[in-house]
Amino acid sequence: MLYVKSVLPKNDMYEAAARSLRTNDRFLIAPPLAAQFGSNVVSVCDISIKGARFKHTQQLEMGHKAVLRVVIDGRPTPVAVEAVIVWTEADSVRTGKFISGVRIYAAPETLQAVLRSLLAAGRITRIEELRGSDRFFVDPNLDARWNDERVAIEDLCARGARIGGLSQFNTGASGVLQFKLPSVSDDISIKTQVVWSSVKAVDPVKHRARCVWRSDVFASPAAPPSTRTHSR
Repeated sequence: MLYVKSVLPKNDMYEAAARSLRTNDRFLIAPPLAAQFGSNVVSVCDISIKGARFKHTQQLEMGHKAVLRVVIDGRPTPVAVEAVIVWTEADSVRTGKFISGVRIYAAPETLQAVLRSLLAAGRITRIEELRGSDRFFVDPNLDARWNDERVAIEDLCARGARIGGLSQFNTGASGVLQFKLPSVSDDISIKTQVVWSSVKAVDPVKHRARCVWRSDVFASPAAPPSTRTHSR
């Protein structure tokens, strides 16, 4: 008797692997972790039980396999796991740089131990938590300062804000966001951390970033006290 086995084309196989990574809780790492993928120096910017995303300078091919070695504070040696690239693309912010996603092949308890260590050190935030609050567009944008940089606040939520400016924002960077609300007499100053940044699609000379509060100012996910916001 003849048995016929269906085999996914290679690209479809990698796309299926990439989709499966999105079904697991992902954690943003700030600042990113120093690591090596084979002989390539990389910076791991988010991680899950099944995969990770990292930035690098040398172009890598989809399907490339290597050992990912991640340096974790407090551990005498790097954590080493097998991984394969399931997607890769040019970095939209850093010219000549790249971002790739890998599928990790390791016992779940190995990655769980890594996540516990990073959580205890305050290095990770569940990505869904960053999206778990109602966001409010600010129209027109609110003038503000992020450290010494003039920026515009594009939206606000209970966990952070999206800002835009002329200069690049580095993921993981900390800064003070200062702005004034129409109904509040005093200026508001909040310690923040950049969790992602990109070039604005409609204006490539400007940059935008999502900042999360390092300490909460709003007690609930309700809109900040302004009459110029509308829910998204």
